[in-house]
Amino acid sequence: MKIFDANCASGIVLVDGLPVVGCSILGEGIGPSTGYLVMAEDNLVYLPKTTPDVKTLIGLLESLCDNISSLTVNTIALGSPTSTPLNSAAFVSLKAQLIALKNTLK
Repeated sequence: MKIFDANCASGIVLVDGLPVVGCSILGEGIGPSTGYLVMAEDNLVYLPKTTPDVKTLIGLLESLCDNISSLTVNTIALGSPTSTPLNSAAFVSLKAQLIALKNTLK
């Protein structure tokens, strides 16, 4: 068995810029990706890396936490200000957890 760094775009697997013919792609995504070409006997299989997609998703969740924590809600209680920030500490904590997770992904 041999393993090579590879790329895939538009359903075409490339190793060192050259197309690989007869290669099965084990992934559900349709966008360009980086991954590995595994050669075992007569089989060629491309395995995409999923970490970049997960890191992108976590980045979007971080932005969502920032946006939600900056929101305020109107209050009508006597003696209270007209608007009160949401519990931004919860979102700051969640964002810190997301950053830690993203940093541990390989």
